[in-house]
Amino acid sequence: WYKGTVADKLDDDRFWVSYDDGDEGEMNIKEDKWRRSLHPDKFIKTRTQKDEQKQASIDKLELGSRIAVYFPHEKEYYAGSLTKKRVASSQKGPHRIKYDDGDEEWTDLLFRKFKRIAKKSDQLEVGSRVAVYDEKRNKNYHATVVKIKSERARPHKVKYDKESRGKEWLNLHVHPFLVMMVEWD
Repeated sequence: WYKGTVADKLDDDRFWVSYDDGDEGEMNIKEDKWRRSLHPDKFIKTRTQKDEQKQASIDKLELGSRIAVYFPHEKEYYAGSLTKKRVASSQKGPHRIKYDDGDEEWTDLLFRKFKRIAKKSDQLEVGSRVAVYDEKRNKNYHATVVKIKSERARPHKVKYDKESRGKEWLNLHVHPFLVMMVEWD
């Protein structure tokens, strides 16, 4: 048996599981062999230093903090705001997230991959000049934000100055970029 925690419900029969060894994967409760712990406290792993550091970071989040939560089955980060905090219960996690697309959920950020969103991404508007970082080429490309649709997983449409790169939808809440200051004569 592999110990893990249900990280996300995909539908009535399928769940995304984060295993204690660091792996993640889909589980179908009708097809896969699994068992629920009758004494979950006995199966909770001892917190590592990394867990303690992550918890300290979570404790610093204030209501209204902007974060992007990773959904592994979609391989996307979704941006949202922390709207409530409480003591964890057996049914729901201690953190209420309202996503920019309108969805809301209770979750435990200790068991989720997430990033804090820099305030600069919330201040982007159509016409903003950015330098988008391409990790494969280790290079920044200058672009202009041409559309913003906050309900999308990738809410920022950019048009690159270099015509061969064209346009693309990005999530600048989590994708590395620099704001370019416009100089006026």
